[in-house]
Amino acid sequence: MQAFVLTSFARGLCVIALLAGCTKNGDKNAVPKTLTPPTPGAFQAGPPVSEPATLLKWLQTKARTKAGKRRLFRLTVTVHFQDSYQLGMGDAHIGLTADAPAGAIKLDLDDGGLGISLLDTMRSRCPNKDVCSLWLEGYWGPLLEPPPGLDKGDDGHPFAVMRVHKFIADPKAEAAQALIQTDSP
Repeated sequence: MQAFVLTSFARGLCVIALLAGCTKNGDKNAVPKTLTPPTPGAFQAGPPVSEPATLLKWLQTKARTKAGKRRLFRLTVTVHFQDSYQLGMGDAHIGLTADAPAGAIKLDLDDGGLGISLLDTMRSRCPNKDVCSLWLEGYWGPLLEPPPGLDKGDDGHPFAVMRVHKFIADPKAEAAQALIQTDSP
């Protein structure tokens, strides 16, 4: 029994060492790797968020390159919590207003590409207990395509979140935008 506990403890230490960025040979001077490296390349602005019909058409047409490769987008998004205990995510829309304006693009956020769930990240970083505004980086559409005939039933447009770019402390001081990575062919 003691050998099992020691082995489990040793495995736990190895996992902690790997997460801390240590190398296999135990080099103490190794620089730890960041968990969310910055996305290379520049981003350019898309249509105004205040024109949701134009923005939606742009997102759908620019989602893939001519070669079929998915493009990264950076969007200003407002997410509501289901309750004041922050036990679940509620509605989400593109823009920075607490209440979604008429015609706003509602999102179904897919956080399968994140190491830590979006809800857990928002709980620890959002100053407001009811709503959170942030820049999210990801792909237009789900991370993995569902099998044919499977309908999730959500009323929002799927957005595969790959990175939480920035939390917005004061939504009134920030411009609501949609950006696309420019150097992807």
